[in-house]
Amino acid sequence: MLIVLKILLFVNFVAAISFLFLFQKYGIKKLSGFQRVSGKKIAEPITTIAPLKNVKESEIQNLRTIIKEQPNEKSSVIAVIESEGEKYYPALKKLSGEYPQFKIILSGSPGLHSGKAHNMYAGLLNAKTEIVVFMDADVEARKHNYEDLYSALLSEETAGAFSPAFYSGDNAFKMAKLVTNYFFTHLLMSLPPSFKFNFCAGSFMMFKKSAIEKAGGFEKILNNISDDASLGKLLTSAGFSITYGNNAVMMANDTGNMYLDVKQVIKWIVIIRKFLGWKYFLIPFTFYTGNALILTCLLSFYQVEILNLILLIFVIVIRLYTTIVQDFILKIYHNKMFDYLLILILSFFQPFAWLFSFLFNSVDWGGRVYKIGKGGKIISVNEKA
Repeated sequence: MLIVLKILLFVNFVAAISFLFLFQKYGIKKLSGFQRVSGKKIAEPITTIAPLKNVKESEIQNLRTIIKEQPNEKSSVIAVIESEGEKYYPALKKLSGEYPQFKIILSGSPGLHSGKAHNMYAGLLNAKTEIVVFMDADVEARKHNYEDLYSALLSEETAGAFSPAFYSGDNAFKMAKLVTNYFFTHLLMSLPPSFKFNFCAGSFMMFKKSAIEKAGGFEKILNNISDDASLGKLLTSAGFSITYGNNAVMMANDTGNMYLDVKQVIKWIVIIRKFLGWKYFLIPFTFYTGNALILTCLLSFYQVEILNLILLIFVIVIRLYTTIVQDFILKIYHNKMFDYLLILILSFFQPFAWLFSFLFNSVDWGGRVYKIGKGGKIISVNEKA
């Protein structure tokens, strides 16, 4: 048992060294690249589709900005909602009166489908252009984000591209911000350019409409909870490539209570577990910070060695170093040491969080409770009272 624990600790130490190497070689360069506009001017029209649900006033104003930031005068924006009964429909109607390139689509009840995927599909059916963009209403995308992803789609085999997304804004505690900025996107930045994606991250995505049709059509993933990941998998299964952009998109850091933040993080984890299947078991194994702490504690029951403690400290330093460097480059500063300490504490609990997700087979999303099966398939949908 002692030998097994030492081997596992060594493997996690190697994982930490590997992550530091990748972050130094690729991560810092990519993060720095986000500050530059490196795309290609777009001549052809593009349709941007924003599936909306429970929209805030700030997101209505953000849509106004998105309309103004379109890559050319021939491009348009489609907002998709389920019915005129949505409380923000009058605000959208007013927006459509101001901008002729902005259109509202009523999608109707999603039934057993994910509400977001249902709205995305309705928007796609109304898109007349070859290039389409799906985006969340809170994403602060700009013209250079369009140009960045469009450049990636110039390759014939590339069917889709997505932008890495970071939360910005105030320093208020928000677990969703910490998980996105310092765990998911933080890791994404360190992947080499040759990495082959089989998924998309859904904040800001651009696709060739013809490629979606050749892969079987969007309707093939309508019954999946993970519309973005499933769309990427649909395209790569058909032989197309997925890539991601050189310019990040930013999202406003809304201040929410901890209960809602934890629910959102659990939703993400459950969806990823269902989508990955058996590969999910490999993920906690790579969480070097939390694993190093657990293994060090277990080894201390057998024998206390200074080397184990040194390895743990080294792993902690790597986590803090890469976090601070990312903050400095993207100017998402945490002014209090407590914020960095909180990120470190969350990294200790990563393995437990992923294992905790096995207690859940359903997620609460957009006022509905979805029971999820293998591969992210929606088994049943119940409206919340």
